[in-house]
Amino acid sequence: MLIAELNHRVRNILALIRGLITQTDTPGITTAGYVEALGGRVQALARAHDQVTLQNWSPAPLVTLFEAEIAAFMPDRHDRFRIVGPPILLRPGAFSSMALVVHELVTNSMKYGALSDSGSVEVVIDHRDGDGLFVTWREIGGPPVSPPTRVGFGTVIVERTIPFDLRGTAVVRFPPEGFEADFFIPARHLAGYAARPAAPSPEHGTSPEEGQSDPITQPLHGRRVLLLEDNMIVALTVENLLEDLGALQVLTASHIDSATEIMNREVVEFAILDINLGEETSLELAMRLRAASIPFFFASGYGDDAGLTPELAGTVIVRKPYGKHDLHKAIITVLKA
Repeated sequence: MLIAELNHRVRNILALIRGLITQTDTPGITTAGYVEALGGRVQALARAHDQVTLQNWSPAPLVTLFEAEIAAFMPDRHDRFRIVGPPILLRPGAFSSMALVVHELVTNSMKYGALSDSGSVEVVIDHRDGDGLFVTWREIGGPPVSPPTRVGFGTVIVERTIPFDLRGTAVVRFPPEGFEADFFIPARHLAGYAARPAAPSPEHGTSPEEGQSDPITQPLHGRRVLLLEDNMIVALTVENLLEDLGALQVLTASHIDSATEIMNREVVEFAILDINLGEETSLELAMRLRAASIPFFFASGYGDDAGLTPELAGTVIVRKPYGKHDLHKAIITVLKA
């Protein structure tokens, strides 16, 4: 039964990812734009999955979706984003559906709306007993707004996800003073109130739009980086990201023996270690890096349950899947320590 259920869920996830791959490929989009848009949507789903699995597939507060997206795009400018309302819990299925809606709202505002300029956004969450949840999105003080000339996939997600998946409603408007959206989520998708508003996961963030400014755009400039990763596709992707972040050379290993050989013959100035490598872990290698004062962090699909030893407690962990922004943030954190 467990294997059958797992097979069902994995196939559904793969079908969803395939759909995102297909639908993101809109006319006129550049390769870089396609990668950025698809990566952001996958990251939004991954972060939502983290939230609902923290307590064994339990409801999670809607407010955390907004907080996590804003934290990724504007970590030091929360004054431009305001959320009013209670920490209502959404059931896992509804939470995952809303993850894409919230991601598109924030992304579109960062590209074209109030958050692309000097404006602000206000979100009001209104819970009405016996009825459901009303959510309003208002953009204020941004550039003049006009209706889009074509309907892109992001707009489709915002307008159709809640009516289709949750049998609620979604209404969008484009007044000149700022984009507006009203959503209704039926009561059957709600699960009461959170004890307190939960903080967004520090490890997961969506990738910022291409060209968005960072305090240090190439924190690995001139460094030789050891990448320990046992999945070739993941390794190839991370190699490219590390080069974009300034790495002089990326030395990739898929197992501990190979990583050890690299360290014995090459100068390693930074490292990223996948924790679990099939039948072995990278914990002993991490202790060697620490003894040599080589900065590093872990990458793992297990997140907070990565099984670190007491000696390595507190080491930065980036949760898979991750993008350029996640790497940038972790690198800056480690180098400042």
